[in-house]
Formats: sequence, structure tokens, C-alpha cells
Amino acid sequence: MTTFRLVAASMLCSTLFLSAQEPPKPGGEKPPAATPAKPAPVYVVAKAGDKLEVMTKEELEKKNKQLADEYTKAMTQYEKDKKEADAAHKKFEGKEPKKTVIEAVGEHPTKEAAEAALKKIHDEKAKGEEKGKDPKKDEKKKDK
Repeated sequence: MTTFRLVAASMLCSTLFLSAQEPPKPGGEKPPAATPAKPAPVYVVAKAGDKLEVMTKEELEKKNKQLADEYTKAMTQYEKDKKEADAAHKKFEGKEPKKTVIEAVGEHPTKEAAEAALKKIHDEKAKGEEKGKDPKKDEKKKDK
């Protein structure tokens, strides 16, 4: 008789538990989770040697990573060639590769702002070149 009561009690509890739950919503399963918004790209004025250009920060990081990989490969090849020349008792005339890094000159929220900053840098550079040349010419004219 005790077994019968235990089975009946467990059935009663399970029915009460299932009826207390929320009924399933019509239309399917859970609504899709909100995808996190992708942050707006940050634009930078990148400087590689004397060359300036506008790109996103992600592009800059990708290019620097690519340049670092290329440098590593070139350095490995350089070391290999140097060891081969030393083993063959020959003079090694190869040049050691130089590491190139693209620097970010400034960060800007929009591409237009970055392009305006790039134009400003070019204008300042042009003014600097003009100022560097004009005083010398002015001094020569004053001496005459």
C-alpha cells in the first residue's frame, strides 16, 4: 500500500509542477538574441615612411601584422642564406631586411574627419617647405 501512495504522490506532484509552468508561446522557440552592435570604425591617418594615407584602425593592424610576418620570413631566409655562405666559405653579400611599421598619426571618428586631418598635414608640410626656402631667398635679396 505504501508503494501505491508514493507513486500516486509523485504523479500528483509532477502534474502540479507541469501545470504551474508557463504555456509555450505560439510561433516557435526563443526569440533571436540581440546581436551586439558592431562598434563604429575608427579612422586613422597612417604614416609609412613619407607616405600618408587614411584607413581604419583594423586595416592598420592587419597591415602591420602582415608586414611583421613578411619581415619574419625575410629574416629567416636572410639567416639561412648567411649560414649557407659561411658553410661554403664564401663572402655573403645579402642585405639584412629592415622592419617596416606603419604608424598611426591621429585617430578620427569619421573618414571625412581623417581626410581633413590628412589635408591639414599636407598643407602644414607645404608651408614648412615654403618657409624653409623663402628666408634664404629673402636674405640673398637683402644682401644685394
